[in-house]
Amino acid sequence: MRIDRKSLLSAFTTTEKKKWLVLMLVFLGVWSLYIRYSWTSAYQAVSENALTIARTAETIFPKNVIESLKTPSPKDIETPQYKQINSSLQSLVSINPDIRSAYIYVLKNGKLYFMANSEPVDSKDNLLPGQEYTEATKVYWTPFEDGKSVITHPATDRRGTWISVLIPIKGVETGKIIAVFGTDYLAKTWRNAALYYTVQAGTVILIMFLLIGVLFLILIKHKVVTRSEEKFAKAFNSTAVLMAITTLKDWCYLDVNQTFLETLGFYKEEVIGKTPSDLNIYFDKERSTIDEAFQSEGRVHDFEVSLKGRDGSVYTGICSAELITIGDTPCLLKSLTDITKRKEIEEELTKSEEKYKLLFSAMNDAFSHQSIICDEHGKVIDYRFITINPSFETMMGLKAEDIIGKTATEVLPSVDQSRLEIYERVVLTGESVHFNTFSQRLNKYFEVKAYRPSSKEFATIFMDITERLECEKDIHYLNYHDVLTGLYNRRFYEEEIRRLNTERNLPISLIFGDVNGLKLINDAFGHLKGDELLQKAALAIQSVCRADDIVARWGGDEFVMLLPKTKAEEAEEIVWRIRETYSKEYVNSISGSISFGWDTKCSMEEDILKTLKNAEDLMYKNKTLESEKIRLSTIRTLMETLHEKYPGSEQHSKRVSKLCQDIGRAIGLSEMEVCGVRSAGFFHDIGYVSIEEGILNKPGKLLKQEWDEIKRHAEIGCRILSSSHEMSELADYVLAHHERWDGTGYPRGLQGELIPIEARIIALASSFVAMTSERPYRSAVQDELALQEIIKNAGTQFDPEIAKVFVEQFNNIWLGIKEARPT
Repeated sequence: MRIDRKSLLSAFTTTEKKKWLVLMLVFLGVWSLYIRYSWTSAYQAVSENALTIARTAETIFPKNVIESLKTPSPKDIETPQYKQINSSLQSLVSINPDIRSAYIYVLKNGKLYFMANSEPVDSKDNLLPGQEYTEATKVYWTPFEDGKSVITHPATDRRGTWISVLIPIKGVETGKIIAVFGTDYLAKTWRNAALYYTVQAGTVILIMFLLIGVLFLILIKHKVVTRSEEKFAKAFNSTAVLMAITTLKDWCYLDVNQTFLETLGFYKEEVIGKTPSDLNIYFDKERSTIDEAFQSEGRVHDFEVSLKGRDGSVYTGICSAELITIGDTPCLLKSLTDITKRKEIEEELTKSEEKYKLLFSAMNDAFSHQSIICDEHGKVIDYRFITINPSFETMMGLKAEDIIGKTATEVLPSVDQSRLEIYERVVLTGESVHFNTFSQRLNKYFEVKAYRPSSKEFATIFMDITERLECEKDIHYLNYHDVLTGLYNRRFYEEEIRRLNTERNLPISLIFGDVNGLKLINDAFGHLKGDELLQKAALAIQSVCRADDIVARWGGDEFVMLLPKTKAEEAEEIVWRIRETYSKEYVNSISGSISFGWDTKCSMEEDILKTLKNAEDLMYKNKTLESEKIRLSTIRTLMETLHEKYPGSEQHSKRVSKLCQDIGRAIGLSEMEVCGVRSAGFFHDIGYVSIEEGILNKPGKLLKQEWDEIKRHAEIGCRILSSSHEMSELADYVLAHHERWDGTGYPRGLQGELIPIEARIIALASSFVAMTSERPYRSAVQDELALQEIIKNAGTQFDPEIAKVFVEQFNNIWLGIKEARPT
């Protein structure tokens, strides 16, 4: 049956027609306002999000680096500062795919020039530092003029149509605009993001109004039920929303639309007369939740559910259901808007947010996000912590679980009113601020950047600048500093003890330190290396001590530290940190080591000089306990260095040591004496560690001064071994191992039995091993020729009795060594 417009209108009275006309006009007006409001809200949300991302990214750039590049030039590409900025810009673009490019430009002589951009150096779109920004419109000058952030209107250039977000960058010290940070978005992407949510919101509302209107038509005019059902059926089947009519009692499907069937993959005959349980469409938990909503409210509105399709695919939708009556049967009219794609987009946004969270978590600077708390007059009186990053916890000494959700007055001892006023200004104006502050609680200086990420909230970034400020202090009194290390000298330290010896500085801790192995380093490598050892010790101590601590060189290899307001356990912690830091410093492969002593003055009745004496005495005690172990370790390290420096020296030392042992036993030495001569044989050439590599490995004839340098190795070796009590006995043997039986040797010209027998054994053993080994300046000789040389020089160079035993028992003595001799 065909129904025309006239027959349909005749079913209504004139009054009813007027009511419906007014209702339609009201609906259209409300719907238009809603669409306009949705578009404005969506566009503003997209703008706020882009502005927040840009402001957050701007805070990451180090201002001192930007100030160093304020006069850009193509040569900047090779500088570490430019590479650091370029890397940060590229990271920002890679994290947020909506940003097509990011850049920083400066104003110079009324023109705009690029400082850096996110394009790779080899890209055709890369803009070199110092290149003029010729395509910039007037709005790009605005941030330099009023210092405010700007979102530009869409502008078209050779690359497309763009919307730019421009953030002014202020200098740390002056607060003036030094550059502008910009991000470019495709205008199409920008508008599509807002349009998507607007269309979705408008569609849902429009469909719901249409469905409700259809239901009202059914209730108002029973006589046009058939016609209304036809109209409803058309809307029901043509809408892009999943529609279904079920019984209220058991949810048995009475009708579904084509969108329902196409989305879930069913045929209509499979659905009609079946329940959702029969088709396995709903998850049990969501079915129960919908039932509870109907029992309590009689309807379901904007309820998010998940449906399972025939093939197992899962769809997410917004479900609404209204109670209707068909005949005498209570039924449900259900509509479901598929938001699966939107959920995927939201998940991508969530992942993007997670990337930014990772960025904030990896920041070395302390980041915190707070909301303001106002009194009844609107004045900021406190603020509440929303989130902080790990660096904030470390730097501020506060745990996230102890402060998030709490107010500043609950967490901090006191809230600085002037600081509150700064934060209030940031929240009210939206302008970010820079300022420096000092924390009494932490005893640190901070550079603070505060900005407004959203309404009634502010974020802060704290950068610890304590060390930088301390380094910037001028040295006003050079006579109070040690020239070698740059530390305070003893005179300054003694004056500071009297000045700081006050009650407000209690407890006062004093630390004495003595660098181990200085004499050994001086003996082995010269005083320049000894000076390097002291300088590295000074740097290690300074790196650990605080800004208010007094560190001085007491004299020679001793250092002293004055630590106001420091408990004994804190002083001990500093000692261990210095030890750890200095142990990582090396001078010619020798690891740094310091012996410490410390004491703490806790009351004014105690004598500060007595505290100093206690620290010094403890240091000497610890040095006595530690020195021997350290010296032995250093001597072993020197031997390892020698073997690395001169190829073949390790094998030479081992062969000489073994030969000395066997000769000692052959001539009847006791096992204790054999052990001593074996050790001395191994260490006999340790003095070579200080000889230049080019001299020892020189293939040609040595010059006189080069030969004199080589002859020093016996004395150097003696001094090195003398530093250790355990090896001091070996020192005399090493010193004399180049003395000759006839008195013509060096360094003291000893003769005959005045030469220690151990040194005489080393002299023969080292000579024989040297003759039978390859050298840079000659080939190895055969054993028989070497024995003839020993016999020839017996009584002049060598002890004749030792030479005789060695030659007679050569096969027994040399057999084991010869078998181990390298081929």
